[in-house]
Amino acid sequence: MVDLVSLVLGVASGAANGTFPIFIKTPRVLAADVHPVVFQLYKSAWVCFFGCALLAIQAAQGAPLVFTPWASASAAAWIPSGLATI
Repeated sequence: MVDLVSLVLGVASGAANGTFPIFIKTPRVLAADVHPVVFQLYKSAWVCFFGCALLAIQAAQGAPLVFTPWASASAAAWIPSGLATI
């Protein structure tokens, strides 16, 4: 069962991964004249918030926090890819 859930979540994540930059082109954001770097900072701050919240929930449940090199690779690619998107 867990493998099926992982597969479904992985496919859903892959399908929706490219949808987050859509919001930078909405009329409200364009009307607000938000600088692209400010928009990137706002987006990154919320990703950091939710990531830390999920880590806190995991720690509260007693689950081990495991570091992987993929986390560093993902973090190193986050800002350049976000700036290239905008």
